[in-house]
Amino acid sequence: MGGHADPDQEEKPYHSVQRLNALARKLPGPAFVRCHREYMVNLNRVWSLTPRNSRDYDLRLDPPGNRRIPIARDRFEKIRRILGV
Repeated sequence: MGGHADPDQEEKPYHSVQRLNALARKLPGPAFVRCHREYMVNLNRVWSLTPRNSRDYDLRLDPPGNRRIPIARDRFEKIRRILGV
């Protein structure tokens, strides 16, 4: 099963038939990070870290898309450290 990735500066999601693990090995790190089992993002496009409720957070991407991408709870600390927040 493929997933969603945000591999470049486009505002639309990139859909791939590759598994995200295979795609992640091909993309340059640390800019690209798996934030959820179905999502990988380019951290250079992250505008903010936004709370969804008391335990869950989303990454909000930069304008004009302002897309919200969920962060899995088990990946939150790693992403927070990378972003320096």
